[in-house]
Amino acid sequence: MSNDAPYIQRDLIDHADLDRVDWSHAWSREDALEEALPEGTEQSFKRSGGYQGEYALVVRFDDCLWVETGYYGSCGGCDAFLAHKRQEMERLLRDAYCFEDVQDLAQWALESEALEMSYGSAREQLHEALDELGVSFEGQSGGDGR
Repeated sequence: MSNDAPYIQRDLIDHADLDRVDWSHAWSREDALEEALPEGTEQSFKRSGGYQGEYALVVRFDDCLWVETGYYGSCGGCDAFLAHKRQEMERLLRDAYCFEDVQDLAQWALESEALEMSYGSAREQLHEALDELGVSFEGQSGGDGR
């Protein structure tokens, strides 16, 4: 790799159409993503907690894996998505880390300050989201060989 970061600079928003989303009925990040991203895009969204907690999102599209982790809540005061749906979705689609190689994703997950600073469940949620897509966290592929 040409830089020290294991992820590549590529925005998921370049593949999304936010005008297709019915924002009045988009009650969750995963629902909005399903409407915004191209047909055939795979996504796994895992959360911990009840009314509030942490989430991990993994999107597989165009031979890449995009990863985003964050926090959610039960109202617009504690969850940016509920307060500002479209703006928060734009942020998520721009900030998601993009990986072409599962080994690079594994390296990032082990070293990520974002995962270290979480309440402890973001890494676990990431494992579960990757498992759901058939991708081993340690870089051993599952499912379709990715």
